Amino acid sequence: RYMVWNFKNDPEKHISPQDHENTLEEIIPQIKQKLTYTFGEEYLQFLTLVCLPASTAAKNKARYEEFSQRLCDVTGMENAYNYIHIVKDGMSKKDPRNLTGRSIQPEVSLEDWFSDKYVLLFDDVITKGGTMLRYKSLMEKMGATVVGGLSLGKTKHERPIQGRIPNPFTRPVFPPQPMTTSDTDDLPF
Repeated sequence: RYMVWNFKNDPEKHISPQDHENTLEEIIPQIKQKLTYTFGEEYLQFLTLVCLPASTAAKNKARYEEFSQRLCDVTGMENAYNYIHIVKDGMSKKDPRNLTGRSIQPEVSLEDWFSDKYVLLFDDVITKGGTMLRYKSLMEKMGATVVGGLSLGKTKHERPIQGRIPNPFTRPVFPPQPMTTSDTDDLPF
């Protein structure tokens, strides 16, 4: 929880530069290890990292500019940070200027650069996966192939589940037990 909080580097939350730096030092090697295991170190150079924009341009810069550069430096991935621009800030549902009662996403401009790229989407936290799915669709419309999505965390929601949920850290149960989950538990890529 604190790792995600410090990663966000939100100027309004008074996160110290040292806490943010310590978090980057911890997570970048972990992400590299996960990507190397998933794709193979020799194939990372063919991936393009797309960080899903934060709600405002200032938050986006604080959160992703340095992170994306450092991660791409150690993995060899291509960095898409400079090709995604927030043209109008979004608003949280708690913002007193927001009268809609729900979060308003930022307006984003994507440069015509993503064609034929193999894109890895990154978001700090996934709640339901809607933003990740929206950017998957946007990238595909621009001619990119989305090969996966990655996040530091997932918001915990109580979902009605019937059956047994397998623990990924234990040996599998044989025979597999039937499991029913909501359609928002796993992303379709």
